[in-house]
Amino acid sequence: NNLQMNQNDENITQNLNEDENNLVPFSELLRHNKSEFGWIGLGMLGAVFAGCLFPMEGLISAYIQNSFYLQNKDEMRDEGFMWCAVFVGLAGVALFGYIMVYYGFTVSGERLTRKMREIAFKSILRHDIGWFDMEKNSSVILTSNLEKDANAMALATGHNLGHKIQLMITLLLGISLGIG
Repeated sequence: NNLQMNQNDENITQNLNEDENNLVPFSELLRHNKSEFGWIGLGMLGAVFAGCLFPMEGLISAYIQNSFYLQNKDEMRDEGFMWCAVFVGLAGVALFGYIMVYYGFTVSGERLTRKMREIAFKSILRHDIGWFDMEKNSSVILTSNLEKDANAMALATGHNLGHKIQLMITLLLGISLGIG
């Protein structure tokens, strides 16, 4: 198992020096992020809440428009107050949903980025001294690639992932409400 980790570390180091088009499989990122599944779950739950907001807002707006056709003023006012309260509740769901999305995915993404930087840095340090004499392995290039790759990983796994999940939920719920 330790030999396998060292081989994975070597692959990460090789990716630092190779073409920018090499992509690490998402399953590899998830494997390294196993300890953060609680934060990812929190972010996903928040993404579900946040993703439901816009379709529900459209549905509630339709009900509000229906209440304008009521004949009784008191009944119209009561329904208006009720839908206002529902919108306030929706604002509360939005607040907690977005906090959960950004906090959960940002924590997990930053911890994964730190882990990947540590693995890559340890792998770089294991090389012979002559390896650093080659121009493609100069300290400037290695640190630049280490920073660039870690930032790309953070963009792939952090709150951007939460935003993508939120958009998928919005799309699926919007289509299902539109069909139904």
